[in-house]
Amino acid sequence: MDGMKPFSKTAGGLQTFYRTEEEGGGRKKRVMGHRQDMEGFLDDQKRRQVDARGTFTRDGCWGTHVACIPEIVQLLWYNQYGVTVWDMSDPDMLKKVMRLLDDPEWKYLRVEQSRLT
Repeated sequence: MDGMKPFSKTAGGLQTFYRTEEEGGGRKKRVMGHRQDMEGFLDDQKRRQVDARGTFTRDGCWGTHVACIPEIVQLLWYNQYGVTVWDMSDPDMLKKVMRLLDDPEWKYLRVEQSRLT
């Protein structure tokens, strides 16, 4: 993130950076960038894929831990696909998330490997 200044960092490690650029006519624009270290996360996910087994969900029902979606990926999915991972109560949004998680490109986000869609 050359020439960018730190702006914020979440508890999950998502870092936001910015820089100010001249736009012409005396106007300025702010350019934002994001970064999150994924190395430890991917190692944990690979381990979880081997160890996957049923767990209790938040509401106490028996379920399976399917995936962990890091903040940087949530941001990417929101910007590219309009997917809001945090709105899983919407059945259409849930279907979009499940389709993305079924895509081989995102296989390391998955813990449990059966098809979701």
